[in-house]
Amino acid sequence: MSNGVARRSLQQKVSITLFTVMVALAFLSFIVLKQVVAPAFDELELKEAETNLIRAVKAISNDLENLSAITGDWGVWDDAYAYVTGEYPAFQESNLDRPTLANLGLAMLAIYDADANLVWGQVEHDGAAAGLDVLGILDPGTKTAARLITHTDPAGRTDGLLRTGLGVMLISSWPIVRSDG
Repeated sequence: MSNGVARRSLQQKVSITLFTVMVALAFLSFIVLKQVVAPAFDELELKEAETNLIRAVKAISNDLENLSAITGDWGVWDDAYAYVTGEYPAFQESNLDRPTLANLGLAMLAIYDADANLVWGQVEHDGAAAGLDVLGILDPGTKTAARLITHTDPAGRTDGLLRTGLGVMLISSWPIVRSDG
């Protein structure tokens, strides 16, 4: 009987020792993960986030430059100038249609005369044409509208991101002038 007690006692000692070693290894693993591995992953995630943010900023800047180039081309187009001054009404039929907006990748196009009167404007939303009022940015008397519609400098422009009633949009506004100045 004493032999059975000794075996159990030895078995208990081995079990307690193994349990203690396993707990110590688990604790040590936890400490190593928390102190070494986790900070390394955090740093890696932060670097990846910074890289992605830089990519996003560059992509948005590139899109804004392209939009500004398109707007600038239309701003110094003599036909557009003649349309705004009432000398070329056929411009609307030949240039201001939904396929033109789609081909240029535009969701909105608005043309104002030198007195800040809307000559033509359209918004594309969910595959359908809508009025400019859905944007809530060109309401007369607002600072945003004044900045986008009124240009005191013939070479001046306004480019950027703007929160609208349909979400954030890239915006570019140029004055419509004759190509010869």
